[in-house]
Amino acid sequence: MSKTLKVVAVSGSLRRPSRTSALVKQLVHSLASVLPIDSHIVELSDIAPRLTATLDRTELSADVQAHIHAIESADLLVVASPVYRASYAGLFKHLFDLVHHEALIDVPVLLAATGGSERHAS
Repeated sequence: MSKTLKVVAVSGSLRRPSRTSALVKQLVHSLASVLPIDSHIVELSDIAPRLTATLDRTELSADVQAHIHAIESADLLVVASPVYRASYAGLFKHLFDLVHHEALIDVPVLLAATGGSERHAS
């Protein structure tokens, strides 16, 4: 019997609905169709108000701390961000700045990105 992998997926979009969130959910669904997984999805749009007000991890609300703990204890990360002006969102980076710097050693990460408009499709 295969070990169930703890997959944590992070959608770095600040909007709802979001192509980035749809992509993250599809990637998790695809993984679940071939691997035994236990998934946890972090929607940046849901936690943004509590995340922006915090510069120190000790000041985070309990729900944001729980999401960060999930990221730190993942067997596999699926991480996606919309790209704007050739970069990811600053709040997306802020979230990962709060993750312990050694927590993701040897953790595979699937990186994904979405463009802001149809112009990015070509």
